[in-house]
Amino acid sequence: MTDDPAAPLSQVQETIETLLETIRKTIVVVEDFQPESQPVLNANLNRMVEQLQQLEDKKQLHDVDIPLDIFDFVDRGRNPDLFTKQSAELVMQRSQATKGKVDALQAFKDALETELKTKTT
Repeated sequence: MTDDPAAPLSQVQETIETLLETIRKTIVVVEDFQPESQPVLNANLNRMVEQLQQLEDKKQLHDVDIPLDIFDFVDRGRNPDLFTKQSAELVMQRSQATKGKVDALQAFKDALETELKTKTT
């Protein structure tokens, strides 16, 4: 077993990609179903069950937090990387706004201290 913390996530991603490919193949068989394609359909369905079981076996990742907004983003057909980029940009904007407020409060504090010193002397 490796010490790479991303390895389990990579395995899950690989299993999901394989499952999606199996689903695509199953859709093709179902869309053009012929009685003689029943064994192929059965094999694909069994493969899907096995792949879902593999995902279930990898549930050590159950504590991974995924923002619910990203699911809405993907459901709307948008790239999750774009969600990450937009989130990072929003955090940077908020950080800059907060820095501006901190700087303004520091300037106010300095001005207030200066004014109090001149009043007390």
